[in-house]
Amino acid sequence: MTDEARTPATKKNGLKAFMQEKWMGIPSKIFFVLLALSVLLIYLPDANGVQGGYLQPSFLGMFACVSVIAIFITAIGDRIPVWNKYVGGGLTLTMFVISAMAGYGLIPELVRNNMNIFYNNNPANFMEMQIAFLIIGSVLTIDRNLLIRSLKGYFPMIIIGVFGAAVCGIAVAFLFGYSPKEAVLNFVIPIMGAGIGTGAIPMREMIATQTGLDPTVWFTNAVVTLSIANVVCIIAASLLNQLGIKRPNLTGKTIMRNTTDDEPASSAQKLPHSITVEDVFASAVITGMVLLSAALLASFWAKLFPSVQIHRLAFFVIFCVVLNVLRVIPESFKETLGKVQGFFAKYAVCAVLACAGL
Repeated sequence: MTDEARTPATKKNGLKAFMQEKWMGIPSKIFFVLLALSVLLIYLPDANGVQGGYLQPSFLGMFACVSVIAIFITAIGDRIPVWNKYVGGGLTLTMFVISAMAGYGLIPELVRNNMNIFYNNNPANFMEMQIAFLIIGSVLTIDRNLLIRSLKGYFPMIIIGVFGAAVCGIAVAFLFGYSPKEAVLNFVIPIMGAGIGTGAIPMREMIATQTGLDPTVWFTNAVVTLSIANVVCIIAASLLNQLGIKRPNLTGKTIMRNTTDDEPASSAQKLPHSITVEDVFASAVITGMVLLSAALLASFWAKLFPSVQIHRLAFFVIFCVVLNVLRVIPESFKETLGKVQGFFAKYAVCAVLACAGL
């Protein structure tokens, strides 16, 4: 059969396969209807001529609309060669595209304001909810014995890493005319601060309090720095992974994972628990109360030690570690929190990074 004879069938089969795909679980036919509706809600002027006026600024409405747009851009980024392997894929593209659209004024002002409220301002503050579930789900699902062993070597390496990063950052920044203070504030702190959600955004509040700098200006610079650093880190990680595959003796594979005979099996080796609606509810309540406790302690700390600011999320991490070490949280809740963490890490992260691009 000639190429001409195969072409129509190939195109037909390709279109059929495409329409059978699911976009984060949503069938293609439904997804594109939702995408068209989202674009309509964002750009259609209301009775007063305001674009985005028909887009309800409720938590659920903003989450749905932003998620649909973000899923579409993410899917494109995951299909771009080189970009999807070395630059961060669809999630990075989502943040860049939304950032570019905001910079060129392609997102209506009302929609931008509502996205900011949904993302990191009260009363919505979806970002903090996502961070809370990511942290508590990650920490509590780590095997207790593994967590205790890792903490022994973790803190010294953190101190060495931060000190080394500061020295290197100051040295390189000096070559480009930056002072040591500017190097640490604008480059070292954002990069060593665990990304945007758990790093730059909490530090924005502390930087403004301690230095008097405009938090918006600092955060904008931090996002640019982090975007470049992420690309460098992804490429470096890929190269180091290839080196580890070829030279396994250079890696720490299985060292932390080995357990002695008298230690219990990790949670991953235990029989799966059937998660119930009650487990989800109880886990959400526990997460919220731990976060509130961390915020309360952070407030007391700020009054007792005003010169040494510690963000509430730092206390939240400490609380989660203590709860795991002391075995306070039942295993059924830990498994549930692991599942909820997966939802935020795989699905909800699209909407968060889309808003972060603003």
